[in-house]
Amino acid sequence: MDFNKKYYVLLFILSLIWVFLGQKCYNNFSPFIFFIFGLPVFSYLYFKSLINFSNLLKDKEPELFDKTAVHYGYFKNEVITSNLIKRMLSEKKRVVIPYTDSINTVLIPSEITKESDLKQNSFGYFEPKSILPVNIEEIDLVIVPGVVFDKNLNRIGFGKGYYDKILNRLKPSAKKVALAHDFQVLEDIPAEEHDVKMDMIITEKNIYPFTGLL
Repeated sequence: MDFNKKYYVLLFILSLIWVFLGQKCYNNFSPFIFFIFGLPVFSYLYFKSLINFSNLLKDKEPELFDKTAVHYGYFKNEVITSNLIKRMLSEKKRVVIPYTDSINTVLIPSEITKESDLKQNSFGYFEPKSILPVNIEEIDLVIVPGVVFDKNLNRIGFGKGYYDKILNRLKPSAKKVALAHDFQVLEDIPAEEHDVKMDMIITEKNIYPFTGLL
């Protein structure tokens, strides 16, 4: 049984116990049981699912991650990439994390060799402690965050164009792969000619497009 199924079954069983206990108690006591037992368990499973989601991506598309890859230092509600970064480092793959030059509004691709090379900056996301620049021509894969995507592989970012500046300079063979929660992928979003499309969007439920990338 895979990770998601195992914990959803556990959540279902705990929910049945919650309902049973609720029927045995007074009505005004039932919400108390939920907040004491149900909510912490649900929260734990939800966040553990987010943490492990990116670790499962390499199993979905293993060849895709056998490259020199730029990963983002996850931020707030973005898909967490720490396990994927850890796994690629353990397999001696080249891992590149952007360093944010907020003065010039550019990202500087910087190689890391171990997790301790990262620090959490004042904005709350992880970036290299020191800059070890990587030439844009050496990059084979960019893992791209975003606010919203669509099934036509369009992306809307955070508005400052940090990633667009990197994506527009990649060599033709480099792949642009977005990680997203499935609810972030809509049928269609506004896009202009200069916007950079993704080659693939991977969520916990789907891969867009399904064939033809590798």
